[in-house]
Amino acid sequence: MSASLPLQTAGKSNWVRAKLVQKVSYGGKPVFIVEKHQEVIEAWVACRLNGLSGRVLITLDHHTDLQAAFLRHSHQSASRSFGSPVDETEATRKQRELVAEFNPDNLQSARAAVGMLQHDEHIDLAIKAGIFEHAYVVLGYTSAVGRHPQATVLSFEPRLVSFEKFPPDGDCERERADAVIESGKLSLKINRIEAERGAIGTFDYILDVDLDVFSTAKSISPSDPATFYDLIRGARAITIARETKIVEQEDGTSLEPLKADYLLEKLLGHIELAMRVSPQ
Repeated sequence: MSASLPLQTAGKSNWVRAKLVQKVSYGGKPVFIVEKHQEVIEAWVACRLNGLSGRVLITLDHHTDLQAAFLRHSHQSASRSFGSPVDETEATRKQRELVAEFNPDNLQSARAAVGMLQHDEHIDLAIKAGIFEHAYVVLGYTSAVGRHPQATVLSFEPRLVSFEKFPPDGDCERERADAVIESGKLSLKINRIEAERGAIGTFDYILDVDLDVFSTAKSISPSDPATFYDLIRGARAITIARETKIVEQEDGTSLEPLKADYLLEKLLGHIELAMRVSPQ
């Protein structure tokens, strides 16, 4: 069984506005690009239909994205009007109904789900639907904590005292932001995954990257990307969420002005190089 997704590879395309999944390939490695993070559900279903799914998700993100699937949609449905009280019993019933209706082997079902998901609810749906059995959330400079019975959140350790301040220490933030995919720091998080799953490349996983994990220009240009390249080569497929609004908004997650187009170009360059260069 196969699944086809819109493919646009040249010039200024309208795939972002049309909310389509863009598929490209580097050295045989399928890469799916979406605008909003919840849209990766469609790509993950396509991977599953094409025999490319992994039982594990490794996602690099500024946020944990571990909210319950359809949480906001079900609560909106259970409210008679904006601002009115929510019938919690009805909201819970609706939420369970939507999860049960989702078919992880059907692209139309995935597209319908995307319309009702928020940007931090896709992992829970993928786990509940059996697309993944476990998710590893590799955070950027933030020390935010999210909880899920089938997810592990990996943040910078130790948690620095400066992160307990508000506002947090700017130098501390930048130091960690610059190092999100530097081998010296990233390998400490990947070691924890390997302790549970085995060496990278010996188990099936999907690598997912939200561009908001890159908060500085330096962060996307590491001096030693070897560990990140190992992650790229070992993945069955790669999904990328642009999240342009979050990346580019003033006073957002980025510590300096950044463009999603720039980050995407640099990330795709890393993927292309990783697939051409043999591991040492």
